Amino acid sequence: MRYFSSEKSRNDTRKEIFNNRLGKARSLWRIFLRPTELRTDKIQIVVSAACLLCNLMRFKKHISARTQEEPKKKE
Repeated sequence: MRYFSSEKSRNDTRKEIFNNRLGKARSLWRIFLRPTELRTDKIQIVVSAACLLCNLMRFKKHISARTQEEPKKKE
């Protein structure tokens, strides 16, 4: 994925948001962009932790989207 140019995103809020989120995602997964000097058993732990964090973020996003959509019931 590539960023939208600053000229294109200047007047479009959706493109600015996309650029911000892409930047956050790239910094989060930066550990996988270069070789590492970890032992094999440690690499498995790092990959498992990254998968767990990814799933947690997706779950949290899903939950927050659901709570924003549902109107609050008054009792």
